[in-house]
Amino acid sequence: LLARACGLGRSEGPPQVLDATAGLGHDALLLAALGAEVTAVERDPVVLALLLDEWRRGQQQPGLAAVLSRLHIQPGHAGLWLRQQAAPEVVYLDPMFPGQAQQAAKVKKPMQLLHQLLQGQADEPALLAQARRVAARVVVKRPRHGAFLEHLPPDQQWLGEAVRFDGYFQASMTATDRQEKTDGSV
Repeated sequence: LLARACGLGRSEGPPQVLDATAGLGHDALLLAALGAEVTAVERDPVVLALLLDEWRRGQQQPGLAAVLSRLHIQPGHAGLWLRQQAAPEVVYLDPMFPGQAQQAAKVKKPMQLLHQLLQGQADEPALLAQARRVAARVVVKRPRHGAFLEHLPPDQQWLGEAVRFDGYFQASMTATDRQEKTDGSV
């Protein structure tokens, strides 16, 4: 579902994906394994250190080095990154599901740590608005029956058993248009 939501296989060459909420990098790694060029942005220094450590360890694993060559990890805030870099084709947001921080005992230990570290840092509504201004496709991971981010109905949905991916599109936006919007010249 993630590959379809991000439009993998729909364009010539590997799509450029910005994972604006990288966390521990699971979805970014999956997208890179499926052929996308992924920039994973993480602002929390502890989570970033964990992510970079796993990336370095993965480089030493036979078969993973080629996948990891398509995964580029950047420190910082994705909103700032979107203002300073060329706009990607796809922006991917995976905000923590509503209530997850309070239910940390029900999720696996790595996610418990992530919830504790990132508690109170949610700014996905602002990232969604900014991403929609510059990217042709924005994909948001949500609980299957959860509310839309910012109560904004998506253009398309991909439904799984526990999660769904909401897609927001600017179909007519060209790469030049995205760059101009990123530069602020439009």
